[in-house]
Amino acid sequence: MSLTEGSCYTNQNLLKSLKVPSSMSEPYTQDPVSPCPDSRREVQPPSRWSAHQRRKNDLIYKSINALRHLALRYPSLASAVIRTGARFALPFARPERRLAEEQIRVHLNLDKTEAKAIRQGLERHLLQSLDECTHLAAGRYDLSRLRYDGDAWERLCHYAKKGKGLLVATGHLGNWELLAARLAADFPCATVAKVSYDPRLTHMVEAFRSGYGLTSFDRDDPEVSRRIQQRLSQGSIVGILMDQDTKVPGVFVPFFNEMAHTTLGPAALHLKTGAPLVPAALVREGTRHRLVLGSEARTSDSQERKLALLDLTSQLSRFLEQIIREHPEQWVWFHRRWKTRPEASENPIICDKVKQAARGEEPS
Repeated sequence: MSLTEGSCYTNQNLLKSLKVPSSMSEPYTQDPVSPCPDSRREVQPPSRWSAHQRRKNDLIYKSINALRHLALRYPSLASAVIRTGARFALPFARPERRLAEEQIRVHLNLDKTEAKAIRQGLERHLLQSLDECTHLAAGRYDLSRLRYDGDAWERLCHYAKKGKGLLVATGHLGNWELLAARLAADFPCATVAKVSYDPRLTHMVEAFRSGYGLTSFDRDDPEVSRRIQQRLSQGSIVGILMDQDTKVPGVFVPFFNEMAHTTLGPAALHLKTGAPLVPAALVREGTRHRLVLGSEARTSDSQERKLALLDLTSQLSRFLEQIIREHPEQWVWFHRRWKTRPEASENPIICDKVKQAARGEEPS
């Protein structure tokens, strides 16, 4: 079973034998990721673009494509170019910086000086992440630098042997691309993502991810649910980002003591397929990373579906909040996480029960 057609990096030996070390102390490791050859398929920009949009988007695409080619050959030089560009661009991102500092200050209960320090740490972290991704794209990043925390490796092997697949809920926390690469190096793996406004950029990202063995599903594809279920039935891991306020079906659950609109995708897929559901994050520790796997999200069989969706989503959000509180400089505070507000029609009894669950109390 291959991870994806055309993938340059597969896990055939692992799938056949699941070579778990007898001591279970170290994960089975593969060679560092090798770059995936460029696809010859021509991708055209949308015809609906105006002449101005076409010129602007062509410039963006050609710049990113040139940087991609540079990264494939000279990743360190590409990283230097990115850092230089960021030094010039970041001062112009005043609204985003103000938003980040305000959200940090309010939701972490910090003063302005502390919030600014975390925002600056976040910018350094994102630049480090871009540097790591350029080396990953060039096949020059050693995934053995990413270690599994505690019993995470043993648990993942246990789920793999059961053959029911695994749903992994995560967020834009740490280096989420390296999280996917680490999992895809050891297990068949897929992810759900939003496509870019430019299909050429979407194709570029998909080629990058397939280079380290990851299949990407378009979250807006009408067939995405069927595709995910099929992949789970084959025993794959399916990763879903769930930490942003996006235009997808969602529920309101507590997040940093405020109700936040959160996708119900992971919870709904768990209830529909029976695949285990766990939250995960890859956190930076100096020049290395640690993969943290949270407790499996569970709900009572007797619970009504809506409350089960809320309960499961709340459990996942609670894990992400805990990791963010421990590593606040590694989460994307630039995003308007609490933009969508609950309407008056929201069921207060349901919300109260979820708040109780978030505090670890038994719903009354």
